[in-house]
Amino acid sequence: MAISGTAAWLMAGAAVAGTGYAVYAGERGAKMQRQAVRRQQQAQKTAEQRALSQERRSMLETNRARAKKADVSTLLAAQETGGNPTMLTGPRGTSSMLGE
Repeated sequence: MAISGTAAWLMAGAAVAGTGYAVYAGERGAKMQRQAVRRQQQAQKTAEQRALSQERRSMLETNRARAKKADVSTLLAAQETGGNPTMLTGPRGTSSMLGE
């Protein structure tokens, strides 16, 4: 049984159309993949920026907390050596001002 010329052309046309659609679908898939990669890279960049910002805020809060905390070891060392820059009355207290 021989295939008629019209049927052969229809089958050839269908094969070309199928191949054309496959190429189109492949290109569309590749484009969507590139877009997904770009979105992922942007999300990664944003996450890194947020992490750095949070780290800076944490460091600032830590530094503020340290600034509020008294340095007890320095105060004790100054007291042992006889000088304490925070005492307005001198190393012996208020009695040293009264001449006692």
